[in-house]
Amino acid sequence: MLSYWQAIALARPNGLTAADILPHADDTANSLTPFFAFCTDRIDAGEHTGDDDRLAMGMASVEHVLRTSADAGVHTVLPAAVVGLFQRGTEEGHATDDRSGHGRSGRAGWSLPTVNGKGRRDRVAGTTERGHGVHRVPSR
Repeated sequence: MLSYWQAIALARPNGLTAADILPHADDTANSLTPFFAFCTDRIDAGEHTGDDDRLAMGMASVEHVLRTSADAGVHTVLPAAVVGLFQRGTEEGHATDDRSGHGRSGRAGWSLPTVNGKGRRDRVAGTTERGHGVHRVPSR
């Protein structure tokens, strides 16, 4: 759902409505079931070799979404958080691993943000803004 809200926010500055992008959102949603089945089998089998879905490939995609959001004046907290997760995995040496987060060849894998000992979530990608819903970035 978060991706859907981000897509709607990106559609608006480009003259598109939620109804305009509904067919694309529907196609994307319908593609997830086979994707989940594919990933589930590999994860359960311990196969995280990066032969299909490398973290580095995903990094390029999420950076593109972040730039596109910023260029459209759309709030960037969500895509910045995703970029931060991918950066973290890449910095931990998992750029060639699957995005499953489990690494390959039995490595521990790249870590996701967790609640630290002080009860706060780790910061991701230097984001400091907090917001709810779809927000536009104010003009400078």
